[in-house]
Amino acid sequence: MSQTITFNKTVQQLYFGVDVKNVSTDTIINEFKQVAYGYHGHKGVSSLSVNLDVNMSGNAKKVSHIFNFIKSPLPNMVVDSGYIKVDIGEVENCKKIIDIDWCFQFVNKADAERFFEELKNLFSPLSTKQKIGEDELNSGLYAEFSTRKEHVAGIRDVTFFFGKSVVANKYEVRFIPYNEFVE
Repeated sequence: MSQTITFNKTVQQLYFGVDVKNVSTDTIINEFKQVAYGYHGHKGVSSLSVNLDVNMSGNAKKVSHIFNFIKSPLPNMVVDSGYIKVDIGEVENCKKIIDIDWCFQFVNKADAERFFEELKNLFSPLSTKQKIGEDELNSGLYAEFSTRKEHVAGIRDVTFFFGKSVVANKYEVRFIPYNEFVE
């Protein structure tokens, strides 16, 4: 891997070049060029967890946006389906992205494992810490990567999960940015 590739740029590659750490809530729909906008849902009920996420009080609501992948962000990797889910917390005139993650689904376990391995191969040389193991709670595998290099800006911690979805009856690889590395 080239020395010019950074941890944050690799995260952006997985989101087709979008800087998810700095993307605006008002432009999120227009930022994803390689995905098809699929869903917009409102939960207008007051939610304590959304209030805490946006760090405000009031009648908070959660708005979810789902983007379906048109192609894989990893070259030469076959996927069956996938999506990016963006949750936005709204309180009065304040909007804040509270969650942005993605999921790829595979009918074939071998394809899902190759995809998971490729993600591990991308982040291993860029990380100062990493932890790979079994996710006992979800009956699968996880891989956590972190960088604490002084010059690194942007997202510095990521987690990947690999397992079989009971709901979709497919193998899934999920990606969650922002997670603090757990020792």
